[in-house]
Amino acid sequence: MVILILLAVLVSAGVIVLTGSTSIATSLLYFVTLGTGISFWLTKGNRRDRLNLLKIFFSSYVAYVLFSLVSYLDYNAINDFFLFPDQTLFFEVGETLGKGTGLSQIFQDCFILRIHEENEGAYFIFGLIGFVANKYFDGNSILLQSLHVGFMAMILNLFLYKTIRFHTYRSEALKFALLFAFFSPLFFYAPWILRDVHIALLYAIGIYMMHTRFTIKRLLLFIPLIIVTLEFRLEMGLFSFFMPVYYFYFRGKKHRNYKFLLTSFIFVGVAVFGMILNFLVTSIEATLKSFESYSSYTEENLGGGLGAMLYELPVGLKQLAVTFFSQIMPFPAWGKFLVSETSFEYIISLIECCGAIFWSCLFLFMTFAFTNKKVRKHLSKENIVMLVIALVFLLGNSSEMNTRRILCIYPLIFILYLNIRHMLPKRKRMYYSYSSIALYSALSVIYFFIKYSS
Repeated sequence: MVILILLAVLVSAGVIVLTGSTSIATSLLYFVTLGTGISFWLTKGNRRDRLNLLKIFFSSYVAYVLFSLVSYLDYNAINDFFLFPDQTLFFEVGETLGKGTGLSQIFQDCFILRIHEENEGAYFIFGLIGFVANKYFDGNSILLQSLHVGFMAMILNLFLYKTIRFHTYRSEALKFALLFAFFSPLFFYAPWILRDVHIALLYAIGIYMMHTRFTIKRLLLFIPLIIVTLEFRLEMGLFSFFMPVYYFYFRGKKHRNYKFLLTSFIFVGVAVFGMILNFLVTSIEATLKSFESYSSYTEENLGGGLGAMLYELPVGLKQLAVTFFSQIMPFPAWGKFLVSETSFEYIISLIECCGAIFWSCLFLFMTFAFTNKKVRKHLSKENIVMLVIALVFLLGNSSEMNTRRILCIYPLIFILYLNIRHMLPKRKRMYYSYSSIALYSALSVIYFFIKYSS
């Protein structure tokens, strides 16, 4: 633990000296303070859990800050974003809002006037960071915004650990939380100025709350959580209604006033859902247009590869094939290396490659495990519901093969993977793990020869 803290200090000092930015220095101090505070708050006095959370936070802090620095150095080297050109829009809107007259003006533009029609939650956050940096420190910057996105990813890992603790013991929870932090696609998406990590954090908080002891107060907390998610991406906010439903059904059945609560829950749920739809009718229209353009863009820019072949399949079969393929994306894992030019871009490509291989093998492991009769027979009702939720979510996003859009459901899939893994004896786990690696390697080799043999 001492080594991790020293590394965090050294990395922070290096970034501050390199940039000479007071806004970045203050932000790093804010990250360490708040991350440590959340680690203490989540453990409620349990020393061992607190130590594990601090290990997760400081290790991810070091890695994510360094990765943000790498992405920023590459931005300076090429004077543009290597990936995800829509970062330009998010940064520019945040920069414009940050130069406004005050926080109340940013709030009014985003949530009252809704001048952007969609993504208001993301624009508000980026604008808020920009405003504070411009007013009290040395100004807004690409690196500053990138670091704040990375901080969201750091906090996500803390909530994931707490969720995993409901399913296994401490040492294993620590191991798998670190595994997710460094080898899942979350690490790759941590430095980009996008809204996807924010949505993933909101989902991770909701998934954690789904596992906690039932209280009416906690049930009501899902309402602001859903509203905030809606402001980042409408369809993700609407889908997040599964969280209070799951929580109420599996945690609230033993409550002494369950029948009364059920009636109230249905009434309030319908009322809130209707109010949200009515309030966001403009955003719905904008989102539908955006959804259609995303779908058209996806199908028009797939080229002649495997992705294009999948989109040519009949309806129904296409959605299933795309859903399966989405879990082994990007494929091939080395794709970004082919377009990398700077040393920083090779580092970025390596991190994406590791995340793609890890998640693909995890998904293939689960696929193999479901061929096991024991797993299918003894899958609990909660796991079955989680599986259905994940499948519906993936199918619902099959119009666009983009890991960014489905990143938020990955914590739930990871929990499901751990539960399935626990149901298998060690010998079977090893067999399915090796089979997953072998199948993924075979698919990669086949793709290589088909692609480059001609």
